[in-house]
Amino acid sequence: MRIFSLLALALATTLTAGCAGVDTSTPAPGRLELPLVADADDGTRFRLTAARLTIDGDAGEPLEIDASALSVVVQDLLPGDYTLALADGWRLQRLDGGTFVRVDEAVLLSPNPLSFTVEEGATTEVALRFGVGEGFIAFGYGRVRVSLDIDTEPGQGDGDPTEPPPDAQRCFPYAPSCPPGEGCYPSGDRGICARPSAPVADGEICA
Repeated sequence: MRIFSLLALALATTLTAGCAGVDTSTPAPGRLELPLVADADDGTRFRLTAARLTIDGDAGEPLEIDASALSVVVQDLLPGDYTLALADGWRLQRLDGGTFVRVDEAVLLSPNPLSFTVEEGATTEVALRFGVGEGFIAFGYGRVRVSLDIDTEPGQGDGDPTEPPPDAQRCFPYAPSCPPGEGCYPSGDRGICARPSAPVADGEICA
């Protein structure tokens, strides 16, 4: 089994050093660092493109970020509860022969929006999970580096890499009961609810 470990999203809470004249009751901000390009252990490069993010929480108005032309997103956040939403239209690409090409059959498996909490002086870990063919990708938040695993040869070795994350909603392909905007994709004896990388009109064939 070949597993590539790459990419990271870092959600690190930073501390402000105390000094004379500084109000220590003011909460120290957290920081969202979101790398969108990284290299696999074998040198293969992946990137998330056309990414439009919305961060919403208790600290203020929703923050919209157009990351379509960025290689990294950096955003300070106050302690509190937040959600991170990834808008439809994103693309996952792999560098092939000097050109980035779209990864077919990529679907978003994690809840969208995704809830997380930023605490003062602590690190919050969250993950955005994507399905690629029969494998899975997880963009994780962490202080230094959280890996993105891509299994290009599922079904070999220990365990079952095609098994969806435990929090994935199950469904029946012929009688789906998924949330609006999600479809029922075959997985084992049932299916999993997932959102495609781009909307598909009724009657069209999924690419």
